[in-house]
Amino acid sequence: MWSILVTGGAGFIGANSVHFLIAETPVQVIDLDNLTYAGNLETLAPLRGQARHVFRPRRPRFAETAPYAPNSSYAASKAAADPPGASLAPHLWGLPVLLTNCSNNYGPYQFPEKLIAAGDPEGDAGRADSDLRGWRQCAGLAVCYG
Repeated sequence: MWSILVTGGAGFIGANSVHFLIAETPVQVIDLDNLTYAGNLETLAPLRGQARHVFRPRRPRFAETAPYAPNSSYAASKAAADPPGASLAPHLWGLPVLLTNCSNNYGPYQFPEKLIAAGDPEGDAGRADSDLRGWRQCAGLAVCYG
C-alpha cells in the first residue's frame, strides 16, 4: 500500500486533502501537523478509528522549490521556507515531494476568522476592481493529490 505524507493535515486545506485521500483513494495517509492556531483536531474527528489515517503531531520539514514572486513580507516568509525542505526530502530520504502554492482558498474546515467565513465570499470588500482576488474551492485542490 502506498503512503502519502500530508503536512498541516489538521489545518484547513490539509484536512480537506486528508478527507479526500481517505474517501477516494486506497492510500495510507500519514498526517503531520504542529497544531498552531489553524490546526484543529476536530476537522479529523470523522477519521478517528480509520486504519489508513495516521496522525502525528509534530513540526514537519518538507517543502517545494519553485520560482516565486512574493509581493508581501508574509508571502516572502512562506517562499523562503520551501527550497531547503524540497531539496532535502528527495535527496536525503528518497521521498517524492508534492507541494502547492496557492492562496485564497475556501471551503469546509476553514478557520472562522478568514474572509469567506467572515461573510465576504467574493473577497472584494473595499478593493478596487484591479485588486479583486480569485478564490479556489479547496476540494478542487484536494483532487490534485489523488
